[in-house]
Amino acid sequence: MHLPVEDFEPLRVEYLESFYDSVLMLDGSPEAFRALIELLDAALIHGETVPTLDNSTTRVLRTARDSGLPPVRLFFTIERGTIKFMHVAHYVENEP
Repeated sequence: MHLPVEDFEPLRVEYLESFYDSVLMLDGSPEAFRALIELLDAALIHGETVPTLDNSTTRVLRTARDSGLPPVRLFFTIERGTIKFMHVAHYVENEP
């Protein structure tokens, strides 16, 4: 079921200082940048459907294994209508 556009309440976006610091730690490749953009896009569109980590408000999105993109994960929270991007990092695929 799709909601009419007039019923859509967009999330406000906040980038925490730790997020900016973590972006600088990515390898700088075009593939890592594309992974970051795809994760940000997915969080904005579907972030509220991403489950929270146990006993936390933090949510995590990862690049899909079959996407051809490097393994990158994005940590964020959604609180009172604001999505807060906290951290982004490369990860080892077999890591929990």
